[in-house]
Amino acid sequence: MNKQLKLRTLLSIAIGSGVGFLMIGWFTMNGQLQSFDHHVIQYVQSFETPTLTMIFKTFSHIGSGYGVTLITVIVCCLFFFKEQRKSIVFAITIVITMLINEGVKSIYERQRPTMHRLMEASGHSFPSGHTMMAVSLYTMIVYMVWHYVTKPMQRFILTVVACAIATTIALSRIYVGVHYPTDIIGGILCSTALLAIIFSINERLQRRAQPKNQR
Repeated sequence: MNKQLKLRTLLSIAIGSGVGFLMIGWFTMNGQLQSFDHHVIQYVQSFETPTLTMIFKTFSHIGSGYGVTLITVIVCCLFFFKEQRKSIVFAITIVITMLINEGVKSIYERQRPTMHRLMEASGHSFPSGHTMMAVSLYTMIVYMVWHYVTKPMQRFILTVVACAIATTIALSRIYVGVHYPTDIIGGILCSTALLAIIFSINERLQRRAQPKNQR
């Protein structure tokens, strides 16, 4: 893809996701999506079984701060000497995602749902930290591995697996009763906007670092 087109695409994604996030936040804080949230929670939790509960609790733990930090450290250590720049971008992205999530939560101060909890969680609800971290983490893993997976089918499988893990982590937070669906949607949009901004900045920095005859 042409670099200018890539930058414009990233900017469009950042703006679109950012606007979407602000709209979800506005509707959520004004209670306009309360019925939607409750209906989705009831539907997801209607599938409750001991096996499914064990699976979703496991994915919820994987998506926790400890799980994300551990995976980030492992991936960055594995790729640091081969992909030093990407490893640094990876680590910075995860740290920024954590900080942004805490900051935004302190603004909205939404209380967590109390309908039917299978796990306990502290702090505010909107946007979902697990979802934001999952989107950022598994997008960055694809970003790190993409160069080493050359066949289209392998890249497709990599992307599908990463999306499936991130989706399962996000869905687990609804299933265990600690997040509203709009928290999940907000988390996806917020992380998508953040990732688009980070990739855009990284693209510009890489371009500046190249000799003029290679641009």
